[in-house]
Formats: sequence, C-alpha cells, structure tokens
Amino acid sequence: MTAPVIDRPALWQRLHTVAPVLLETVPATDDDPFAAAGQLLDAVVRSVAEDPGNGRLWLLLIALNGEFPTHDDLMDVRRALELHQGAIAQHVLLDRCLAMIAAPEDTVAELDLITDRPVIDVDFSARNELMTGIQRVVRHTVPRWLEHHEFVLTAWTTSRTAMRRLDPPEMQRVVSFHDRADGSRGKQVEGSRPHRLVAPWHVPVILTEVPEPGHAERLAALGQHSGSPLGLIGYDCIPVVSADLVTQHDQEKFIAYLDVVKFASTVACISEPSAEEFAGFVDMVHPQALPGPRVVVCPLPTGAAAAPGGLPPVAANGPARVVCVGSIDRRKNQIMVLEAAERLWREGHMFSLHFLGSGGLPPADFTEWLEQLVASDRPITVASEVSDDDLTRAVGAARFTAFLSLHEGFGLPVAESLALGVPVLASNIGSVRSLADGHGGLVVDPNDADAVTTQMRRLLTDDALIDELRTLARAQPSRSWADYAADLWRLVVDGAV
Repeated sequence: MTAPVIDRPALWQRLHTVAPVLLETVPATDDDPFAAAGQLLDAVVRSVAEDPGNGRLWLLLIALNGEFPTHDDLMDVRRALELHQGAIAQHVLLDRCLAMIAAPEDTVAELDLITDRPVIDVDFSARNELMTGIQRVVRHTVPRWLEHHEFVLTAWTTSRTAMRRLDPPEMQRVVSFHDRADGSRGKQVEGSRPHRLVAPWHVPVILTEVPEPGHAERLAALGQHSGSPLGLIGYDCIPVVSADLVTQHDQEKFIAYLDVVKFASTVACISEPSAEEFAGFVDMVHPQALPGPRVVVCPLPTGAAAAPGGLPPVAANGPARVVCVGSIDRRKNQIMVLEAAERLWREGHMFSLHFLGSGGLPPADFTEWLEQLVASDRPITVASEVSDDDLTRAVGAARFTAFLSLHEGFGLPVAESLALGVPVLASNIGSVRSLADGHGGLVVDPNDADAVTTQMRRLLTDDALIDELRTLARAQPSRSWADYAADLWRLVVDGAV
C-alpha cells in the first residue's frame, strides 16, 4: 500500500488558517506554497511542542491531516513529542500523521476555523431524504434558528473523518426541505469536489442527531480535548434500554454514541422519561472520574402545523378513517393495530386503516399479514413518503389515530394528533402515556390484543366518547416548534459551559 502524500498547497492553507491561534506571531513565509508550507510547519510544530496542550495539539492534527483526530491519535502524538525535540519532533510528527490518514483525498481539502459562532452538525438530514422523527426535529428547528442566530451547518466527509460545510443540495434538505418540489426524494448526494473542512475552536458544537459510528470516536475526542463544548439533543436510550426492539446496527451505533455523551457539556432531552434514561447513564460514568454532561428537559412541541387550505372535515357518514403514523418496525408495534383491525372487520365494523411514515424495517410477520389482508380486499393503505402537509390533512380527517409503540423518547404522532383535536389510542408506557392519558387519548397495554381490540371498538362505535376526547384534546395548551427551537438554543448554546 502506497503511503499518502500530503498536498502542500492545501497543507499551507490549513496551517495558515490555524497559525493565528497556535502562534503568538505568524512569521512571514515564502510565496511558493511548497516552501511556505515547510516554513510554517516548522514554526507551528515548534510552538505546539513547547506548549502541547491537548486543544492545541487537536487543532494542529486537523491542520496537518485534514482529519479530526481520535483520543488515541492525540495520545500517540503527545508521547512522541515528549520524547523528541526540534527538527526531530517535526519529522516524528509528520510520520505519525501520515500513518493516521484514513483517506488521502482529505489531505487536499482546505479548512475554515470557526471562532465566532456555533457549529451545528446535521450530517444525516443533509445527506438523506428520510423523514423520521429525528429528521423532523432537525428540519423544523434549524430553519427557526436561522431566523434569529448565526451558525455554521456541517456534515461529514465521505471518509467520515472530519466535519465539512454543506453543499447547496444538502443545505436545501435541511433549511427548506418542506418547500421542495424537485422530485428527488429518496436520493443521497455526495459532492464530487473537495469540501471545505470546518474546525470549531472554543465555540459550542451542537449534535442534532445520533452520529454514525465512524465519526463518534472523533466527536468524543472533540468533546474531551478541543475546548469546544458539545451540546446534544437527547432523544432516547432505546438501543440499550430496549435492545431487543432494535437492530444490532442500531445497538452498535448507540454504544459508540455513548462515548460522545460522556464528554458532552449538555444533553437536552425531549421528555422527562428520556432525561431519566440519560441521567442514569451519566451516573454510570462518575466512577471513571468524569463529570458527564448536565441533563436537562426540553420537551418537543405539542402543537401541529396548520395544513394549507385548512383541514378536511371528518366524514359524518361512511366508513371511519383510522390513521397510524410512524416508521413501520417492531418497536412501533403496528402489527398489534393490524391484528385488532382484522378482528373488528370480522365483527362487521366498517372503517379504513392507513399507515403513514418513512423508514423502519417492517417485521416479516407484519408484511406477510398485511399482504394477505390487502389481497382479501381489506381497506388498508400504506404510504412511506408523506409530506408534513399531507400528514396533517390525513390525521385531521381521521376519527382517531393509533400509536401503540413499545418504547418512545417522546411520541410526536400522539402530540400532533391531539393538537389537531383527533383522539388517540396510545400505549400506556412512558412519555406516550403522559401525552395521551387525560388529554384526549385512551391508553392501553400495547401487548394485550384483547384490550387493544376493545378500545378500538369503543372508539369506532361510541360517538359520545369521541366528542369527549376531542374536547379534552382541544383544551390542551399548545407548544410550537418556535417555542421548542428557542428553548433548545437557550439550553445547549447559550447555556454551554
């Protein structure tokens, strides 16, 4: 395998970018970037070797490699610098850096040092069209932040080793996703040109998503060594608390993420139950002599956006509509809704059932049963790509919605259904119960098919019950996306320590 060669013009640009931070005085250098890179490298390495604070070393390695270092990278280089001095230290450092480079293409990228505004990581939402709960949070929150604040949005390089600026299509996916009409849903775009790297320096770094395992280790080092406080949105700890409900990939991804949580300054959780889960993890890191992050609660909205043209009326005559919102997977437990629905159809009840949501991994037994029921002309539809406007219309036209998830961090479909005055049949578990019970929903054991069938029957046949639940739902105080965005900024950015 051929060793990577560091691109000297790009190296000079990166060194020149970080030099004002790492040097008291930036020396004049040759106009030739090949000579200038060597001159500046010598000055910067000497300075860091004399004052090898972890933050300074972290920044130097980004300048040299075009990649964020891991904790092990930092410790390896620190030990090497402690053993060598002068010109030897420079050679040793370059040797170490060449060995660390994961992707030679990263060495040609130029660097922006961010010192005056927060850095917001939106990697997955920028690169993908998926619209599950986390992406909804990102795409509703970031545009509202833009109305009041300045910050830099980032994704990660193809090699998953460094933050970079977004390209225009990625920016559009995050800040104007709901306005798009380009027909590109479901596509993923990777830029063909080198992206400009982003290095935050003593500014808040906010993670809006659960990072991929490939860069969690580098984010943990950022939180531990860079001097930039990490703020996180804490969605849930389902992959470790209810590991049997998720895939092995999700478990491994979340375990890697917990190394990032260790070195965060703040985790803003979307519900009280979510905060309890994260607080439990923080308690477990104390024996490692780590303070762990402060855990705060910043609840998601309990209101729903108005659909253009208003909501369609709920049909007074004809079959009722039952809507089930959420990605189809084992944890969301749609198979229980399907089972109860088939029992009620066999009793002669007239209603249609509509599954709405994106993502997920449908269980084989759900898929098989669904296909059989559709083949038997049961009135079932499944829509995997639904805009927010269409979702609001569909829920608003329902007699009731069903959300029987086995574990949730919050339960946006419950909150948004009730905000539209539509009753919900909901799980009697955690945050879902707290949203629904007494607020316009009926709660039920999501594992009890008989109980689910009984409650669905009541909602289909008892008009007085439906009216009572609608009244309760409409009486609940509303919390908007604007409220959430403002509170979240205050907690994770203004409150960064």
